[in-house]
Amino acid sequence: MNPNRKELFALESSHAPAKHQTLRTQHNLMQNCLLMVVLLAFPAIVQAQFTFTTNNGAITITGYAEVSDSVFAVTIPNETNGLPITGIGPGVFSYDSVGSVTIPDSVTTIGGNAFFECSDLTNATIGDGVTNIGDSAFAGSGLTGITLPDTLVGIGVQAFSGAALSNVTIPDSVTSIGAYAFSGCANLISVNIGAGVTSLGIPPFNFCTNLTAIAVDTNNPAYGSVNGVLFDKNQATLITYPGGLGGSYTIPDSVNTIAEYAFAGCSVSSVTVPNSVTTIGDAAFISSSLTGVTIGAGVTSIGASAFAQTLLLDVTIPNSVTSIGDYAFYYSLSLTNATIPGSVTDIGDSVFADCGSLASATIGNGVTSIGYEAFADCASLTSITIPDSVTTISDNAFQSCANLASVTLGNGVTSIGYEAFFYTSVTNIVIPNSVTSIAENAFKDCANLASATIGNGVTAIGDYAFAGCPLLTSVYFMGNAPAADSTAFLIIGVDSQFYYVSTAYYLSGTTGWAAFSANTLIPAVPWNPLIQTSDASFGVQGNQFGFTVTGATKSPIVVEVSTNLAYPVWTPVATNTLTAGSFFFSEALQTNISGRYYRITLP
Repeated sequence: MNPNRKELFALESSHAPAKHQTLRTQHNLMQNCLLMVVLLAFPAIVQAQFTFTTNNGAITITGYAEVSDSVFAVTIPNETNGLPITGIGPGVFSYDSVGSVTIPDSVTTIGGNAFFECSDLTNATIGDGVTNIGDSAFAGSGLTGITLPDTLVGIGVQAFSGAALSNVTIPDSVTSIGAYAFSGCANLISVNIGAGVTSLGIPPFNFCTNLTAIAVDTNNPAYGSVNGVLFDKNQATLITYPGGLGGSYTIPDSVNTIAEYAFAGCSVSSVTVPNSVTTIGDAAFISSSLTGVTIGAGVTSIGASAFAQTLLLDVTIPNSVTSIGDYAFYYSLSLTNATIPGSVTDIGDSVFADCGSLASATIGNGVTSIGYEAFADCASLTSITIPDSVTTISDNAFQSCANLASVTLGNGVTSIGYEAFFYTSVTNIVIPNSVTSIAENAFKDCANLASATIGNGVTAIGDYAFAGCPLLTSVYFMGNAPAADSTAFLIIGVDSQFYYVSTAYYLSGTTGWAAFSANTLIPAVPWNPLIQTSDASFGVQGNQFGFTVTGATKSPIVVEVSTNLAYPVWTPVATNTLTAGSFFFSEALQTNISGRYYRITLP
C-alpha cells in the first residue's frame, strides 16, 4: 500500500437536526490515519469514500465516490491526525450533488474543476486561508453568492464561468483574475474590483447579459471604470461594456483598442468608435443587440467574429481598415448593406456568411481575395461586381445565394473555387481571359443560367462545374479547348434523364475541339459571324440604318451599339440566331448624336 495514500470514509447522518449533526467515526485497523468529513444528507443517509495524498506533512483531498443521488452538504475539517488539510484537488466534486460546502482556513488551494458543474451547489463558505481558486473551479455551479477571503491572490481561468452569481466583490488581496473568469454569469448584476488586481485575463465578463455596472477601486494602478465600463488604464483598452447596460455609447477618445469580447452579449444599441481606436478585437461585439455602428477613420484591423450575430443594419468600413478577420459579420441577419473599401486586401472566410438580409455589397478595388464562404447563404444578395484587383474567388464564396442573378467578374481573377457560385440564380456569366481554372461544381445547379462565355485563359474546367443548369443550351469559348469531362456540362432533367449542353461554339483558329467533343459529348462548331459591309443591304435606306450578319447556321449573336469609341459603353440592341446562316439588322436613324457604332458579340 502506498504510505502517502489514505482512505477517507464519510459518516452516516440522517436523523440529527441540520445545525447539530453528530459525527461518528468508523475505525479501520488497516489504516493508520483517518480524515473526518461531515456530510449532511437531504434527507437520505449518505456514505462516501474519499482519497487523499500527503505531501510535506500536508493533506490534499484527491477523490470522492458519491453513493447517493441526494443533495448533500460537505464540511471539510482543518486537520486530521495532526496534519493540516491544505488543498482540494482537481475535479474532486465535479458533477456531484453537493448543495453546500464549508472550506476551512487551513485550505490554501482549491484545484481546477473542483466543483465544476455542481448545479446544486448554492452556498460555499471559503476560509480565510485560501490563496488560489483554480481554473473552472466553480464553473457551471449554482452559486448565487460568494464571499472571497482577503487572503485570496489568484482567480483562475473560467473559475466562476456560468455560475448563478448575482454580485461579486474582488478583495484588494487579489492580483490576478484569469480569462473568462465570470463569463456567462447571466444573473450577475454588479462587480466590484479591488485595488490589487494588476493582471486581468480578457475577456473576464463576456456574456454577462444582466451586468449593469463594473466598479474598480480608485487606487488600482492598472484598471479603472467610467460609468460602469471597464478600462485598462495603461494600454488604453476598453475591456468590458456591461452586458445589461443598453442604449447608445460613444467610446472615449483616450481608447485605442477595443478588447476581444468587450461588448459580447450586450444590450447596447449603437456605438461610435472614435478615430483614436486602431483595433477592434476578436468577437468584440458578437451576439450583441447592436443595430448601428460608426467606425472611426483610425481603425486598421477588425478582428474575427467582431460583429458576428449582431442586429446591424448597415456597415461602412473606413479606408483605414486593411484587415477584416474571418466571420467578422457572420450571421448578422439584419445587415442589408456593406461597403468594403479598397484598403482591405483580403475578405476573410465567412465574413458575411448567412447574412440573410444582405441585399447590397460593394467590394473596393484593392481587395485581392474573397475567402471561403465569404458571402455564402446571403439569400437577399441580387448582384455582385468583383473588381479587377481580385485574383482569387475561394471555395463556396457565394454558394447558395439563392437570388444572386447578376455576377460581373473582374479581369484580374485567375481562379474560381469549388462551388463558388453553386446554387445561385446567375443568368449570364462571362469568364474573363485572366481565369485559368474553374473548379468542380463552381456553377452547379444554377437553374437560371442561360449563357456562359469562357475566356481564352481557361485550360481546365472541373467536374460538374456547370452541371444541373437546364437553361444552358450553348457555351461560347474564346480560346483553345479546355480540359473537361462528360460531367462538366451535364444536365439532369425533371425525368431524371441525363442531357448535355447542345453546342459548344469556338472561334476560328483555336484548337482541340475534336478531343473536347469526344470527352464532353458536346458538339463543337465554329462561331464566325461577320457584318457584311459591301452588299446592297448595308447603309441608310428609308430613314433606317441596317446591315446583314452572316455566319454558321444557328450561330447566336448580339448586336451592340456605342456612341463613343474613346470611352465605349456598349448597349445591346438586338439578339438573334443566324437562321439559314444570316440575319438582317436595322434601326431608325438617330439625328441627335454625332456618331453611332456597332459590333456583334456572343450572347
